[in-house]
Parts: sequence; C-alpha cells; structure tokens
Amino acid sequence: MKYLYIGSAITNVVMNYFLIPLFGASGAAFASVVTQISTIMIFPLFIRKMRPNVKLMLDAICLKDVF
Repeated sequence: MKYLYIGSAITNVVMNYFLIPLFGASGAAFASVVTQISTIMIFPLFIRKMRPNVKLMLDAICLKDVF
C-alpha cells in the first residue's frame, strides 16, 4: 500500500513541476485531478490484491447491471 502512495506523490510532484510554470493554478489543479485518478484506478492495477477492486469500481462507473 505504501508504494501506491509513494507513486502518487511522485506523480503529483513531477506533474506540478512541469505544469505550474506553464499554466499556474490550473496546471496544479489538473495535476491533482490526474494524480487522484491514477491513485484510484491506475496504480492499483499493478497490485495483484487490488485488481478486483478496480474492476468493481469500473463496473460502478459504467453503471454495469443497472440498466
């Protein structure tokens, strides 16, 4: 789990380093959104125990079995 948070922190710092000088506060906001999405959906795909959770979240987002 700690690797998930370390990867997220690194992603946020790197994206902020490049986007803040170009876009200011909007770049920081975009970097935060991308970091949140990667923390929730992308990084857990690399952790075997969390893969079923990602599938459940994707099913919920796509409203699978709702309609």
